[in-house]
Amino acid sequence: QIQKDSYILGPGDELYIYFLNNQEYNGNYKIINDGTISLPFINSVFISGKTLQESTIFIEERLNKEFINAKIFINLTKTRPIKVSIIGEVVRPGFYSLDAAKNATNITKETNLTSGLPTLVDLIKRSGGITNNSDLENIELVRKLSDSSPYKYKKTKVNFIKFLFEGDQSQNPNLFDG
Repeated sequence: QIQKDSYILGPGDELYIYFLNNQEYNGNYKIINDGTISLPFINSVFISGKTLQESTIFIEERLNKEFINAKIFINLTKTRPIKVSIIGEVVRPGFYSLDAAKNATNITKETNLTSGLPTLVDLIKRSGGITNNSDLENIELVRKLSDSSPYKYKKTKVNFIKFLFEGDQSQNPNLFDG
């Protein structure tokens, strides 16, 4: 299920890195446009396209060249806008940037039911809604996978009728970049 997949890091994400034995280096680090973060002793490290767990292992391996038994913990403190495209029977098909922070409130400042990572409902709403020709039982969702995955993309089918009429939340998955 796409909802259970790990978040894939990319430029614009902000991380808090906790250095277990070297707490003076604890702090916020941002992934810059080239996909790297700058860390003490190991300089720029490319982590774009990796999950938090993969990044932790990758960084610890590099730190172990400088420290004995380096151990870190990484928390994602701020996500970048999610870039997705939608094609097919929607009012305005195209490429959209969905910001998780802006997802929590709408233009009239009323609380929105969908906060956190953007969902399929958020994308459909942003694209102007469905058309009369939409086949809501056969929506295909394609997601980019981690760089370490043997596959580049993952596909799944979504039955939006189950979400609308039965309240099946698994048919309204979180969207991830790409």
